[in-house]
Amino acid sequence: TAPPGHPGLTPVDLRCEGQTDPLATDALLPRLSWRLQSPPGVRGERQSGFQIVAASRPGLLTPGRADLWETGRVDDPSPMHHPYGGNARPGTRVWWTVRVWDRDGHPSAWAAPARFEFGLLDPVAGGATWIGGGHPLPENPDDLFGDRP
Repeated sequence: TAPPGHPGLTPVDLRCEGQTDPLATDALLPRLSWRLQSPPGVRGERQSGFQIVAASRPGLLTPGRADLWETGRVDDPSPMHHPYGGNARPGTRVWWTVRVWDRDGHPSAWAAPARFEFGLLDPVAGGATWIGGGHPLPENPDDLFGDRP
């Protein structure tokens, strides 16, 4: 956290692929983003770095305990579109949080945790099959609207 008396920069509004806590994403490398909030009256504050941790449950969201992914400190001024680099199995729920460093190199507190879940990244792997009552998949899209769709 920032030293006593230091106003601090705070990451808020954590998002995955532009959504808050999406129930499923089909992105293999979903992009994580956040907004930066400065205390009232503080101008010109900026992020100089960030650290993301991701875990299978909220209780593991600390460096060294995160079981899915952690970045360590990354020197990057952007809070936008950082690709997830951890485990990506279909149906995996990922809890994540971030902290940032301000322009003077002071770390923020960790943001309130967010989550996302991987959808079926490959429908065939999820067991999806053509529903056709034993009939083959139509070769021509117009056949979908015939007597036996």
